[in-house]
Amino acid sequence: MRDHLQAVARQTGVVPEDLEIPQVPPACSTVWTAFAGLAKTRQSGGMGLSAISQADVYYWQQNNNVTLSPWEVETIHAIDSAVFHEMNKVHSNGDSDRNATD
Repeated sequence: MRDHLQAVARQTGVVPEDLEIPQVPPACSTVWTAFAGLAKTRQSGGMGLSAISQADVYYWQQNNNVTLSPWEVETIHAIDSAVFHEMNKVHSNGDSDRNATD
């Protein structure tokens, strides 16, 4: 679906509403910036991407001279869990779609 919408955007020059990315509210910018920075450096193991660990958060704070509150750290882990949940759904749907056409 996303590929189709991107093709429409390229051909028409108009970005469909489903492709528009909402702005992060200013109150959430610290958490989102931390999550984005951590996600870019996440480790990959034999079973795919690894979740953001407490150690990852600790070292990110040290490297960026930032101190996150416990609530912010908890929120980063919640976002990370939601990302993995969505990735698993996409992966599961992709496998079933592939099997249906084989």
